[in-house]
Amino acid sequence: QSGSTPLPKTSAMCTMFLNKAGRVLYDSIIYRTPEPNTYLIECDKFISNELRRHLRLYRVRRNIQIDAVDGEYRPWIVFNPVGSVVRMDTSVQVGQEVISTPDPRIRDLGTRVITKTDKTWKDLANMFSKSGDITVAKPTNDCNYRMHRYRYGVGEGVQDLPPGKSFPLEANCDYMHGVSFHKGCYLGQELTARVHHTGVVRKRIMPLRLSVPASPKAINISTEAGTDVGVIRAANLERALR
Repeated sequence: QSGSTPLPKTSAMCTMFLNKAGRVLYDSIIYRTPEPNTYLIECDKFISNELRRHLRLYRVRRNIQIDAVDGEYRPWIVFNPVGSVVRMDTSVQVGQEVISTPDPRIRDLGTRVITKTDKTWKDLANMFSKSGDITVAKPTNDCNYRMHRYRYGVGEGVQDLPPGKSFPLEANCDYMHGVSFHKGCYLGQELTARVHHTGVVRKRIMPLRLSVPASPKAINISTEAGTDVGVIRAANLERALR
């Protein structure tokens, strides 16, 4: 939940799991389901096991079951490259077919869709065409979700947000409705709240538009005088994150 900006009315929310030092371990999106006390957590598939271990540490004596369901569900993102939001008018419940919700971070990122794994791209395109006058096209090298995210300065997964390297406000968690400054007692809260109330965030992830395509690997940036001004964390053609 966001302490300063109203959370968009969706069935999902953005969050980041922190370590004891208040640094980001894993970013994720949590989806509310119609089943009582049941949530789906979407995360980078390469750290799924680590995140489950992290969550199990804090169950204490609660009877909470934490399981991997990547064999049952598949995430999709449908976005409009010109910026207007794509939505499905139909409301289908998870457990039947699909969860469909505007991205809880930035609406222009598009619509996030969770389907059963037996659904294909063609099935998804048919769902949207039936819900309105919408044509869904496959991603291309110069029009894809990674490039779309980078246009808005949104990092996602361990490639863009290496575990333990940045604080949540440096990763723009406050701008993406992913942190509450009123909720108490969460891991890393003290430092996160202190940075917010002092109003001093010395660095943030920022979007870059490059004149020539850059390497997808991290690159140090310096001025002509040789002063270090940051690192390009990741790039996709002319779009990048610093």
